[in-house]
Amino acid sequence: MATKGPMSDAELIKAVLAHRAEGWTELVARYAPVVRAVARTVFDRYREPAGAADLDAVAVEAFGRLCGYDFQWLRSLEKPDLLAPSLRALTAWRALGLLRAKYHTFTCSLEAEVKLSGRQVASAMLARPPSARERAPHLTREDVDRLAADFMEGLGERQKRVLAFRYHDRKKYREISTVEGIPLASVGQILRHERDKFGAKLAEAAPEAGL
Repeated sequence: MATKGPMSDAELIKAVLAHRAEGWTELVARYAPVVRAVARTVFDRYREPAGAADLDAVAVEAFGRLCGYDFQWLRSLEKPDLLAPSLRALTAWRALGLLRAKYHTFTCSLEAEVKLSGRQVASAMLARPPSARERAPHLTREDVDRLAADFMEGLGERQKRVLAFRYHDRKKYREISTVEGIPLASVGQILRHERDKFGAKLAEAAPEAGL
């Protein structure tokens, strides 16, 4: 008796939407390495110390969103061959979200930043056409670096040191408080104030990006 080969993406989607366990199992087994590779690409791009736990977190969220609301994401695909690029884009989006939430990294938009095998992952590869806002120009990483350098030049010496301790040296608030000789609350106040100011500077530079 001939051994049944792996399912095509069309067969995978059909099996998953029919709530057949083997469909979801094969989908995860096939695309888990892809999801991890995409997340690692994004983390490496920003040179953040993301580890295996971060890759796991991105993978869990990506697959969680894929199956959420009775597989709404899968049901929205216009054709099966969009499964792979859609999942890559979804993963890149969540990896950028993790960088912002956990490491407080200033990231650019998905469309401007994520490239895989030399090919840009854009919203046009998702299940729906990009909106006018998504098609609008976005800041590049070089733009953000330039704006950050200009922003730092205008800060006082203490503000510069506090930001450098936190985001370059990865010091904890209490460590910064001790080194600077200021209350713990003042450290948080300086960081929040300067983050808000820089966020406003980014928004002013590219209002269409929705930063």
